[in-house]
Amino acid sequence: MNYGLYFKGGALQWRFPLAFQLIFPLVVASVLPFLPESPRWLLLRDRHEEALEVIARLTGKNMDIHDPEVTVEYLSIKITIYQERKDRLPVMDVLMFRDKTQNFRRLLLSCGTQLMQQFSGVNALGTEPATRWPLFIPTDIFKVTTCQLCSSKV
Repeated sequence: MNYGLYFKGGALQWRFPLAFQLIFPLVVASVLPFLPESPRWLLLRDRHEEALEVIARLTGKNMDIHDPEVTVEYLSIKITIYQERKDRLPVMDVLMFRDKTQNFRRLLLSCGTQLMQQFSGVNALGTEPATRWPLFIPTDIFKVTTCQLCSSKV
């Protein structure tokens, strides 16, 4: 889209891409009221009958809520919710790294890695040579392509 509008001048060049992004959220917002609630969400709110109806509707046409396939799915979700509630830990235990999975520690490690990558300049080293090298090398297409391959930007 940006390349297509490159030759157009003025405000259209930047306003159209911004406005175009609104099409998809508007489609989603208009369809959302007609979608059923999630069976898992309904079971978390203790709305069991509605959850069974939604599972039956999602399983297939003309499915009864007493169908074995619907019942198996319903019980699977219900058992999962029970397990999650049983294994729930206090927030302080998670923040102090006292949980078995150490999810907070994993989150900090991944965020720290991303932060170090941004601040170390690795991204600049990956993109800068591909934009600068062709300026210093003759315009021979073979040499330019070789430089871009060396800098891993093709």
